[in-house]
Amino acid sequence: MARSVNLTADLEPRDTDVAIPDLLFPKIPPFSDLKSTAKLANFPGAVILRHFRKGEVICRQGDPGWTAFYIPTSSELEAVRAAPRTQRTVAEGELTKAETKVGDLEKQLAEAAADPKKSESLKGKVAEAKEQVVELKERVAILRAATPSMEKSINASAPDEESAALLAAGDAAMNGLREAMRQADALGDDEGSARLRSLIEADTARKRTQAYEIASADPQLAVWLNAIADAEIARKVASVHLTIQLPRAKAPKTLLARIGGVFAIKRKKKKKSRRRPSTIPIDGPRDLDYETREGVLNEGELFGEMSCLYRAPRSATVTASRDCYMLEMLRNVLEAMNRDAGFKSRLDQLYRERVLRLQLRNLPMLLELDDRLLERLRQSAELIEVPSGALLYDENEPSDSMHLIRGGIIKVMHEASFLIGELDLTDWTSLSAELAAGSDPATGGKHRVWKLLPRNVQHALTTLGDEGFESESKRLVLDGLNALIKNPGFDGTAGLESLALTQRIGRKAWQRLADPSRVSEQDMHRCQRLLIDSIYGNKLPEWKADEAADEPSYEYRSRDIKDWKATATALVEGSTKAGEPKGRIWQRLGEPAQAILAEAKTGGEPPSEGKETVIDALNAIIRTRPLILDPEFQDYVKSKKPAKLIREFLPSKGWEEYDYHRGSRAYNRFLLDLIAPKGLGTSRRPEGPPRVLAYRSRGETIGETSLLEGRPRAATCVAYGHPDNDPDREGGAIQLVRISQELFQELKESSRSFLRYLENLIAERKAKHSAEALQLKAGRTAASTAPRAGRTEELGLLQGKRLMLIDLDRCTRCDECVQACVNTHDDGRSRLFLDGPRFGKYLVPTTCRSCLDPVCMIGCPVGSIHRGNNGEILIEDWCIGCEACASQCPYGAIQMHKDGIIPESSFGWRYALASTLPDDWPKNGGRDRDWRVGSAPFVFDREFRTSLDPTGKGTGSATAPIVFRYDFEVERELLGPETEFILSLTSMDEGLNVWINGKPVVAAADQADPSGVLSVARRKSRDNGWWEIDVQMLPALLKAGKNSVALRVTPSSGGSDRLLDLRLDREEGATVKLVEQKAVVCDLCSAQAGQRPACVTACPHEAAIRIDALTQLSSL
Repeated sequence: MARSVNLTADLEPRDTDVAIPDLLFPKIPPFSDLKSTAKLANFPGAVILRHFRKGEVICRQGDPGWTAFYIPTSSELEAVRAAPRTQRTVAEGELTKAETKVGDLEKQLAEAAADPKKSESLKGKVAEAKEQVVELKERVAILRAATPSMEKSINASAPDEESAALLAAGDAAMNGLREAMRQADALGDDEGSARLRSLIEADTARKRTQAYEIASADPQLAVWLNAIADAEIARKVASVHLTIQLPRAKAPKTLLARIGGVFAIKRKKKKKSRRRPSTIPIDGPRDLDYETREGVLNEGELFGEMSCLYRAPRSATVTASRDCYMLEMLRNVLEAMNRDAGFKSRLDQLYRERVLRLQLRNLPMLLELDDRLLERLRQSAELIEVPSGALLYDENEPSDSMHLIRGGIIKVMHEASFLIGELDLTDWTSLSAELAAGSDPATGGKHRVWKLLPRNVQHALTTLGDEGFESESKRLVLDGLNALIKNPGFDGTAGLESLALTQRIGRKAWQRLADPSRVSEQDMHRCQRLLIDSIYGNKLPEWKADEAADEPSYEYRSRDIKDWKATATALVEGSTKAGEPKGRIWQRLGEPAQAILAEAKTGGEPPSEGKETVIDALNAIIRTRPLILDPEFQDYVKSKKPAKLIREFLPSKGWEEYDYHRGSRAYNRFLLDLIAPKGLGTSRRPEGPPRVLAYRSRGETIGETSLLEGRPRAATCVAYGHPDNDPDREGGAIQLVRISQELFQELKESSRSFLRYLENLIAERKAKHSAEALQLKAGRTAASTAPRAGRTEELGLLQGKRLMLIDLDRCTRCDECVQACVNTHDDGRSRLFLDGPRFGKYLVPTTCRSCLDPVCMIGCPVGSIHRGNNGEILIEDWCIGCEACASQCPYGAIQMHKDGIIPESSFGWRYALASTLPDDWPKNGGRDRDWRVGSAPFVFDREFRTSLDPTGKGTGSATAPIVFRYDFEVERELLGPETEFILSLTSMDEGLNVWINGKPVVAAADQADPSGVLSVARRKSRDNGWWEIDVQMLPALLKAGKNSVALRVTPSSGGSDRLLDLRLDREEGATVKLVEQKAVVCDLCSAQAGQRPACVTACPHEAAIRIDALTQLSSL
């Protein structure tokens, strides 16, 4: 039978690609080292070997990413080059054997001509053998053709003599350094050993710095460090650049702002400063240094995997440092590699050696650890992997570890857990009395629950009253109750199924897990019936709509079962299917129905009472606990047919492990409420949607707060693998570093400075948690009355934790709120726009709502967006302008602003008629009163001409030259000798003149380029009609501090009406252009004293308000 393969993938070809037959990829490294390579052959075109020249861009920051790259080692590349010749020899040997086999079988066939049966069998074998020969001949032909082309295309030669010497010296120095470290270990010098290890793991630049600093004190160590640094440079395959503009153009201050400058300075002093990290996470094997924003890639490393798995934009620009080869692969190949234990172990080891220590050192709470303890932590931390949708922590459960995220996304939520917290309970006396009453066997269900509680919990409940309860005892009781809630089989173990049926607990749990439009009891019954039908097919009566009925019924009826023997046989089969859906249904039928069905299986039709018993048992399954909350159904509902079936009833993201746990725990919590109605029935539980605190990604931590303070989990954390609106798109596994409670305790006991830091941090956080607890109590009653449907949901208002509303009856359109927003931020950009939908008498303006679920945080390739301590959304200064957050914000609250030394559309340009200024205006600027002030781009329309000639006396002629001037700042760090700058202009005038600091930069089109200008490129835009002019220039034309650019433009008729727009950018080399835009969002004025939103406090009419929509919207 022919092998089934997928259609050929279409990776964009390059002229320098190396043509490798698809059949060869499973035979070349690193794929040949995988335990299973069978699936690779089923995806033709999914891998390609790229050849890059020195300086070429491999992938560009911000571009869409759907592939990953692997850098083959020199030995792997040599094996790739030799693979077609080696595999051709193997295939030729197999072909010879196959041809011999065909000859032998044909001979046997001729001899068996008289035996029809044997002859027919041999004919089949001959046909199969001949088919194998054809396949092998085709394989040999492909490999024979590939051999010369691959041997010619792949240059796997050894490094040149100079590089080889550097590599050898570096290896010798590394061996010397490691030997010194071993000697320090032998002498018990832990600090000395840790110091040497930190030098080994330092990046190249830091090795150079350390070598310079210790040259006189330890010359041998300095020599070793320099030799290792030289070898690292020689070994480097590619460079990684995070192309971010360091300075930002600031809007010039108005006269009023300059007058109030003293006060502005005082306010700035009160702003809270945030600690900057030492590294920035990217989609590669190691993070980038925050200061240099650069890194390296070496042989044997994998990069781009997060873009490949999550379709995120590229987080950095990668350029080839030398001629090199890279394997580019699609997601299916990457997943096959990640599933291989050997390859994964290799990547884990590289991560532990090269990245983990830097990420640990970057954590604020670990800053006080010395190198020895940090090394102990690095060696002992556990590398783990969890699937998408896995529940890592549930709020209120005990803390036993913290995690550092190595790869993937973790969704952190509040108000999502049905476990009981200490703040949830208000009547401990009633709780203890109700549960302790269960010690009496006559209490039935209460007694069965009592027996499930550990003895220490029973003792606490019977001996302590409300006054005597201490915090530890309360925690003991809560942990015991939460253990029952977490037990998926609690209802069966406690014998509470009949109670759940009569109190309709299944319906309550269903409302917590179903889509808001499918929360009715009828919807639950429909889902239950369809699931049972999908399991048994036509062996049980399938549901059909009764057109005569007013409302559809999904329960079974006795008259629908025509063949009781067949029905009984199908159901009794579950008695041998423990752990499967059929086994669970059989168990839930109960003993009376089981006995009747067992007898009916033998052929005897049950009496009427027996039939009703079975029907009632089947319908009880439909009416009680949702089947998707049974452990036996978890694998089943993820298979194709049932997954599609239940998607009709569930939120669009599909069914995940977290949903199962949340629904199961909600069901058990409602059951416990019935056992202790006063103590638990009045307690707080989640009523609305969870509040998403953050989406944590690479390099960030979760679980550290509760571990620090020795208290239960404060949030629910879920492995986030795919967006809610794309259930068919699965993310890869989430990779984590687990730091156990025992290891953390060891660090506390080993370092006094670390312990003091933790004590101070805990004191600060306890004060904060006390304030939050008061807010929580105040908001409980309001939460239960929050609006749930209609216009509020349509506009997404309930998402807003800091929803801004403007009372249109009070608002006078004075724009004071917008101006206050502009004045609060140094960049002069507003985060508030008075445009948006209306809700009653209120305008919902376009600004950040601090959403319950801030989906804008998902998938930032460099982790620059996160939630701050005040609940605000923060975008850090290493934003790469990829627009992922802006496109994902449902309410348009994130704006993309042009960035650069001079951004496009800048405010603060001065312009005038050339005839009104002295001849030396490009250098000296002239008098202020001769200039007008405006914003680019400038358009030559009536309004602009009027601004030039407000008197209307005709001085603003349609062809009179117009001059422009803009002052800007350049920091000294930007004027490096290898730096270049790009001046980009758009204008109707091809022959415009440009000066920088009084020196000509752009002359007439027929004149030579001035000194300091590398090139001037002119092209006319077909779409817009204006000229696009790019000037590549050297830093000599600029100076540190204040600079000015001046232009002379002559208007022309026809074509475009654009007079001018301009931007100035710094380039790092010929191929790496810096980020041209940054994301901007409202930060709720959290950096200001008092953290009060300026837009609200500035309104003179009290029209602007900020509210928590979930608790306050209904009161408006």
